[in-house]
Amino acid sequence: MFIVDVIAVSMGFVIRAIAGAVAIEVVFSNWLIVCTLFLALFLTLGKRRGEIVLLEDQARTHREVLHHYSTTFIDQMLLIVAGGALITFTIYTCSTEVVARIGTDKLYMTLPFVVYGLARYLWLVEKNGTGDPSQVLLKDWPTALAVILWAITCVAIIYS
Repeated sequence: MFIVDVIAVSMGFVIRAIAGAVAIEVVFSNWLIVCTLFLALFLTLGKRRGEIVLLEDQARTHREVLHHYSTTFIDQMLLIVAGGALITFTIYTCSTEVVARIGTDKLYMTLPFVVYGLARYLWLVEKNGTGDPSQVLLKDWPTALAVILWAITCVAIIYS
């Protein structure tokens, strides 16, 4: 049941990403959808792990499904989905479809920021027990800086 919980939450992000692309009339890549799914799984698992660690024995009263999770399993899944996110984003940046659409093959230059962001989030989840992505982005300046630099690099590559 807990695996369904993580997938359901993550699919909500995927649906919102697709809806956003449709709303602004942008063609979306299947690779980007898969990457969004992996990233959403990654962040959802991190948040669930944080809830378990912070709430300890009260986790079950907070959210029934938390009783079925184990931090060991979540840690294993975090590594799997982080790898999936990185691989799919790498393929996305190098795909002929994306290169043709944006007119450059240089989007791969954003990968160091993605690797850093994934690794930093994993480290924060392990070290601090916090996994709330919004709190990490607001309170952890190295993560926020990586996201900002990633966005600036994307814009510079796409519009140069």
